[in-house]
Amino acid sequence: MRSIKVVLLLTTLTVLSANEYLPVNNIVQTIDTSKSIAVIDTTTTPVVKVDPGIGFDFKKFAKIIESKESGGDPRAVSCSKMYIGLYQIGDLALKEIGMKNVSVAKFIRNPDIFPADAQLLALEKLALKNQQYLEKEIKRFVGKEVHGYTITKAGLLGAAHHIGVGRVKQFLYTGNVARDGSGVPLTTFIKAMVDI
Repeated sequence: MRSIKVVLLLTTLTVLSANEYLPVNNIVQTIDTSKSIAVIDTTTTPVVKVDPGIGFDFKKFAKIIESKESGGDPRAVSCSKMYIGLYQIGDLALKEIGMKNVSVAKFIRNPDIFPADAQLLALEKLALKNQQYLEKEIKRFVGKEVHGYTITKAGLLGAAHHIGVGRVKQFLYTGNVARDGSGVPLTTFIKAMVDI
C-alpha cells in the first residue's frame, strides 16, 4: 500500500486581552494510508498587534524608540544599570504595566527572562498608559507648533517613554527642554516622530 505524507501547520490564537495574543499550539499531522498521527508542539510565542489602537504606525514608533534607546540590542543594559532591553525600560515602568516577573536585576542575571517579543508588548502597554496620562495634552497640542516643534501624538508618547510624562508636560507648558542622564533632550523624540 502506498503511503502519502502531508504536513499541516495550524496555529490557534487565544486572546489574552484586547491587545495581546498567544499562539496556543502548532499541530503537525502526517497522514498515512495505515495510520494518522498528530504531534502537538506546545511552545508558545507572544504575538503583538502592529497597531494596538493607538492611532499611528506603532511598528515604526517601536523601531525609532529601539534605535535611539538600545541600538537594536534586546540584551542592552544602560550604563546606570537602571534600564533594560530594546526600549530601555526600568523597574517602575515594568511595575506600572503589571510585569511583575521581570526586573532590571533579574534581567542583568538572565536576559532570557525578557525576550524581544515581551519587550515589544511592554512598549505597547507603556505607550497606551502614557497616552492615558497625556490625554488632555494630546487633544490640545497635537498638530500644532509648540516652542518651535511640530507636535504629533507619536512624538509626545516617544518623549514620554524616554524621559517621563511630567517632563513632557513641562515642555509643552513652559518650553523647558529636559535631558536624560546622557544629555539627550526630549525633543530628539519629538523631531524623530514628526512623520508618524
